[in-house]
Amino acid sequence: STSSRNIKLTSDDKRVVFYGDLTTNGVNELYYVDLASPGTHVALSGSLPSYAFVREVVVSPDNNAVAFLADTRTDNSYEVHYVTFAAPGSYTILNPKASTSSYDVYSGSMRFTSDSKTLVYRGDVLQSSHVQLFATAVASPGVATVLDNTSPNQDVDDVYMGANDQVVFLDQVLGTGLFGVA
Repeated sequence: STSSRNIKLTSDDKRVVFYGDLTTNGVNELYYVDLASPGTHVALSGSLPSYAFVREVVVSPDNNAVAFLADTRTDNSYEVHYVTFAAPGSYTILNPKASTSSYDVYSGSMRFTSDSKTLVYRGDVLQSSHVQLFATAVASPGVATVLDNTSPNQDVDDVYMGANDQVVFLDQVLGTGLFGVA
C-alpha cells in the first residue's frame, strides 16, 4: 500500500515516483510510473532486504535520478541511496559507512544542488548523536564533506537550500536556534 505523502511528481511532469509494499508485504520499495504508460510501475529500488523500508524520496532537478533513504545494510541505520531512471534496481549508497549501527541520515533533510551533482543531507553519520550537515557528490559515493562547524553539543535541525544552492541551516545551541550558512 502507499499514501499520498509517499508520492513525488518529477518537475517535467513525466513520472510519478512513490514507495509502498507492492511487491513484498511489509517492505516499502521504491517505484515509478512513466505517465506515458500509466498502469505499469517499475521497481526503481529493485528488491530490498526485509526491514529496509524506503522512508523518504527526493527527485533530482534534472529529473534523471532519485535519492532515497532506506536501511539496505540492515544495521538499523538509514542510508542515502541514489538511483537513476535509466538503471532501475542499481542503486548506490552515497553516505559513508559508519563504524557502528547507531548512525543515521535523517529524513526531511535531503536536497540536491541545482545541477543534480551533489546531495546535501543531515545526520549523525560521523559521530553518534551529533547531527551535522553533509554534502556528497554523486560521482564520489562514500565521501562526505562536512558543511557546518557545529560542536558535539550542537545539532543541525533544519536545512533550507536557495535557488543559488546556498545552504542555510538551523543550528540548535543549548536550546537556542542560530542560522548558519554553508
